[in-house]
Amino acid sequence: MTKRVPEDQVATLRDGLSNNRAFRKHRGKLGCSVVQLLTNFIGETTSPTQALRQFDEMTGELRILLNNLACLRRDDMTAAEEQLVNALNTRDHRLPFESTSPVPTRPYVVVMLDPHRTLTMIKWITQGHWMDLNYHLDGDSTTLTTAMFNLFPTLEKYSLKRRSDDEYEGWELMSAQLDSVTSVFKEDLEKLTGLSPRRLFMGYGCYNDHLEIAPTFSADPPFGYLVKGTQDQVLSCFDRSRQPMVATWQLRLPETNDPLMKGVGFHLEEEHEAWSDEYPDHVSKSVNNGMGVIYLNDPGTAWTCHKLGEVDHSGWHNIDENDVLRFRLD
Repeated sequence: MTKRVPEDQVATLRDGLSNNRAFRKHRGKLGCSVVQLLTNFIGETTSPTQALRQFDEMTGELRILLNNLACLRRDDMTAAEEQLVNALNTRDHRLPFESTSPVPTRPYVVVMLDPHRTLTMIKWITQGHWMDLNYHLDGDSTTLTTAMFNLFPTLEKYSLKRRSDDEYEGWELMSAQLDSVTSVFKEDLEKLTGLSPRRLFMGYGCYNDHLEIAPTFSADPPFGYLVKGTQDQVLSCFDRSRQPMVATWQLRLPETNDPLMKGVGFHLEEEHEAWSDEYPDHVSKSVNNGMGVIYLNDPGTAWTCHKLGEVDHSGWHNIDENDVLRFRLD
């Protein structure tokens, strides 16, 4: 039986967590061991300097969370303290002030493999120009295009073949994504098939359709997956050495949404609270890699596309607070 939390403690939790960026960022992620935490830093960064920079940033965020817990302990709010600990430790824990759906719900997880590479690819597709691929081959490259070729070693080989064969741009991107991301997780994805994942592809209108990246074959790599289940169930399909390279977002949606779900949308971390307030039963409980997730029953005309910028620290440029980057389900 769920332990009742006194109303005054519920109010204290709500006030302390409603604008708490550190809590939103680390919710459900602190139940791992210290060794796993350190391993995650290595998996999410490309150099020791970057890993240490992220560690220093996290130290400040953990200081905020420690203060939250210490204040609850000092004020003898043990029930609220237990709720906060559970929310930090367990990915699917719902706090007492969060809305609950009156109809039966089921857990879903949005999965993205190797988010550093995948988000760089998505950013290039939404921000770059198809001619930049040829310009790079001729020695005239943008910073983002150079990063793409560095992260995807086979992209140059495929781009040279595409230009030699006088073909449209696009397929070489998907082939490079398959080589550097999807193929790395081949054994894990075979296990994930037991959870009947649905693949996520870029929504129509989110990119220049000169690029031929719409899936035409079952082997075409998606940019992510939507899976029925919990994050723990999903991550158990992945080898422990590769788990730090997997980004996940947990949703709980009414079962009646199943036939309506056509896609998911990503929004900026700083917009997550606003989306959560407006659609509390349709938004991920936490953020990952600077983004939150919302489910879409119409990934087409009902939603505009979020463009990715180069200036913002997170790699995402805020054009409109109602914009989301759409992904449709196959």
